[in-house]
Amino acid sequence: NDGDWVFCTDVDMIFSPNFVASIIEKIQNHPNAFVISRCHDLPESVSFSNWQVSDYQDLYQKSELRNTQGTGACQVARKQFFYDVHGYDEGFEFWGAEDDDLRKRARRYGLKEISISPQASMLHQWHPTTKNDRPWRKRFNAWRYYLTNWKIVKNKKNWGGQPA
Repeated sequence: NDGDWVFCTDVDMIFSPNFVASIIEKIQNHPNAFVISRCHDLPESVSFSNWQVSDYQDLYQKSELRNTQGTGACQVARKQFFYDVHGYDEGFEFWGAEDDDLRKRARRYGLKEISISPQASMLHQWHPTTKNDRPWRKRFNAWRYYLTNWKIVKNKKNWGGQPA
């Protein structure tokens, strides 16, 4: 509750040693920022472990840059932005649509998208995925995104425990 910024990430990420410092640098120089980072994927051959900072460079060498500009694995903005837009769209279920939606809403809100890549990097640990297991849910999310992408504020009913 005391901070002014919110950093959203995924639990399966490994961050470069300068990752948080790079975010702080960007937000100090750009108070109207929506900070993102590109993602590198680790191969299945690299198993989960209690990695140390000293392991990062070796892991980075084994990774492959994902073919996207930014992901939900790193989204940073002022806390007030999240309050004003009522956070992530809670109507999305499953995989990824809520991240793209929030990025678009941040731009419409007036935030400037700023990447910390390549000065800092993050690695996604391999795990089995279910992203292709529910094609009907993926289609529903695509339609929801298409039909609501003009909105900046979502989740109007009792968002955050507050009456609508």
